[in-house]
Amino acid sequence: MKKISFVILVFILLIILSSCSREKDFRNIIWGMTISEVKNAETLKLEPPKEGGKLKVLEYKYTSTFSEDSYVMYMFLEESNYTLSSGGYWYYIDQAEKRKSLIETIKSEKSEIYGNGKKFENSNFSGYIWEFDGTVLSVFDDIGAEAVVEIYLDKEYINTLAEITGRK
Repeated sequence: MKKISFVILVFILLIILSSCSREKDFRNIIWGMTISEVKNAETLKLEPPKEGGKLKVLEYKYTSTFSEDSYVMYMFLEESNYTLSSGGYWYYIDQAEKRKSLIETIKSEKSEIYGNGKKFENSNFSGYIWEFDGTVLSVFDDIGAEAVVEIYLDKEYINTLAEITGRK
């Protein structure tokens, strides 16, 4: 009888532990969610869909103090079976100095939370990267799009892509 009670107790604990939700990766979202799961979890108004081949994007207009033209976007790539692998904020700002200032503002906020980010710069992008809890965060100036991008990426997906492309 004690053995059966113990087995039942262990079974109940396993059910409780497996049903506990894990911490969210970005907004109210968890990496690996399907397009429908993200649509159901997001509270903003969905913009007309942007789909194309290997990439499906959910785009939501976002009210921001940083820019009147801001969006939250979620990306689903074919290589991850169209499950969520990245998402972020796009702040469209046409003045380069304002974008630079915004990057510094976001960098300061994120550095308080995650520590100092690694700086990167090339001909198209300049910004910072942080790695934490299975997520990579990059904040950069997308010069071509005239936007500051704050993007969160699933680290597991990045590692998988690196293996596929031989860049690990």
